[in-house]
Amino acid sequence: VIQNTPGMANDTVLIVAPEHGRDQYPNSISDQNGLFGYDHANDVDARNIFCMLAGPADVIVQNCIASNEGQSIDILPTIAHLLGFDHELPVLPGKILHEALAHTV
Repeated sequence: VIQNTPGMANDTVLIVAPEHGRDQYPNSISDQNGLFGYDHANDVDARNIFCMLAGPADVIVQNCIASNEGQSIDILPTIAHLLGFDHELPVLPGKILHEALAHTV
């Protein structure tokens, strides 16, 4: 759909990530299927996430699996960097996911 939409084709970055990470071990609450829930605490396990970035080759590295671990707090600084206004924001927690970017803005 993106590649077939004027104004979006070859000019859109898509970032796919869960809403946030999960604790490594389940809590004691189970659902109707007997599956236990995972908390969203403020520890390292809860912040580590997988993430997929897709976009034009001059912006996003193509066919690459990044070796650096990402955290949910890295998405906002990365978006700000891609849009070119990260230097205008106060210091943000997290880091820019440079390994996935083909260039810097």
